[in-house]
Amino acid sequence: MLRICIAAAALITGTTLAEAGPRVPAIDSHYNYAAGQPVKGKWKAKTVAVVFSEQGGKLDVSPRQLRFKKGDVVRFTVRNDTAVKHEFVLGTATENLGHAESMRIAPDLERHEVNGRVMKPKSTVELQWQFINTGTFEYACLVPGHAETESRGEVIVE
Repeated sequence: MLRICIAAAALITGTTLAEAGPRVPAIDSHYNYAAGQPVKGKWKAKTVAVVFSEQGGKLDVSPRQLRFKKGDVVRFTVRNDTAVKHEFVLGTATENLGHAESMRIAPDLERHEVNGRVMKPKSTVELQWQFINTGTFEYACLVPGHAETESRGEVIVE
């Protein structure tokens, strides 16, 4: 009976039966980004710790590279070990360049991005994300002055 309901929902929404299965969180497609979509609620997720720190007077982020499979749900736990505000934004290099430019133009504008989080000094934030496309993406701090530093990590989705 459940399979029939899922198949009917797939026909109505135009998705395939595989896409309509229980592994895919139901999120408004308005929030789809090239790298995927935010996920709310309790999902079986891989937890990954990302740390923004200062090394020798330079902003640093670790790890530098992460690998996931298409469809993976990941809970990013992002820690800011520095004394200044940072942000964690997930997207393509092109999306992040656009975001960095908007930050440069209006640095004091309060932003609420679904593909990122603002981090106060010495704080931790979380972002739960599902990678729905394959490709190479990045996470970065795009605060003016930080975007030009080593504050980027690569995400490869296979």
